[in-house]
Amino acid sequence: MMARPIRRRATLTASLRALELVRDGDAQLLLEHGRPDAAAARIAIIDNARIAAIELAVAVRAAAAGDIEPAQRIARDLRLDQLEILS
Repeated sequence: MMARPIRRRATLTASLRALELVRDGDAQLLLEHGRPDAAAARIAIIDNARIAAIELAVAVRAAAAGDIEPAQRIARDLRLDQLEILS
């Protein structure tokens, strides 16, 4: 039986940089195919996700240091009370 490879999770910074590359590549392809509205929508969706991830990371760091106000603010702003997990 082969050993399973160790899967390492990318850092948040690396993941966000990769997401930028995907965003830019997708937008470029959409623009090349005459779909500027779709390109703008793709950029907005990915940028919103990136900003939310950064805000969540800042809130977690603050909470770990004992300041829960940023976590409460981001939970409210992102409407985490309405979070649904789909499986």
